[in-house]
Amino acid sequence: YFAGKRWLPDDQVTGIGFENHGSVIWIETPKGYSRIEYKPLTLAEKARVFEERVRARHVRHGLTAGSRLRVQGDLSSNQTISDDNDGLWTALYVAAECFRYRVTGDSDAREYARQGMQAIMRLEEITGIPGFPARSFIKIGADEQPADGEWHTTPDGQWRWKGDTSSDEITGHYFVYPIYYDLVADENEKQKIRTVVARITNHIIDNKYQLIDLDGKRTTWGWWDPDSTWADADETGLRALQILSHLRVAIHITGNQKFQAAYDE
Repeated sequence: YFAGKRWLPDDQVTGIGFENHGSVIWIETPKGYSRIEYKPLTLAEKARVFEERVRARHVRHGLTAGSRLRVQGDLSSNQTISDDNDGLWTALYVAAECFRYRVTGDSDAREYARQGMQAIMRLEEITGIPGFPARSFIKIGADEQPADGEWHTTPDGQWRWKGDTSSDEITGHYFVYPIYYDLVADENEKQKIRTVVARITNHIIDNKYQLIDLDGKRTTWGWWDPDSTWADADETGLRALQILSHLRVAIHITGNQKFQAAYDE
């Protein structure tokens, strides 16, 4: 369980010792010792550890991004990287900051939530396809492009965005939009969110409950149409729950009766 570089200098354990009634464990290996301590923390204290780590090493153009060390063990060699689920991970982080702001009133929580929300909205804007959010985006010349996936260059030649967006990503968007809308957004932001959510929902409904990419074809996992949903028993309940919840979000934020009619149908 306590294996690898995360816990031990070496995986060959030659001795184990205990301190402070077992709350501290010493592990001996040929390459040195590890000291592992179980510390009681409040929820706020534990959350602060993650807050600081995210802000220090996991923010990329406002997205909550993956991170790797170019030099093992050297935190200063940190490099953020693009990921298939940048939108989803950012949505989860923004939601957490929204809750923190609502509970504590901390201005930094509101600012972090706002920064992430702007990046999420940019995922939809950057594709040039109304209502179609990208999986991720990178700055040409500044970010490393992952070898996998479907990448497109923006008209200004400054950015690239990742297509073939999945239902996972869309779930992230519909999860965070109402949370930010209800708990953090000012009136100007609410208007922008209403517009974006309407575009995404119209894109899905007008394309027969599918995400249509730049090539005019459905993405691999971007579908909620009845025929496809019923045809795959492993997906049926999940897909139905997704589209119903997405439509409820759109109704809540926009009040558009088109979305209510789609939900009822």
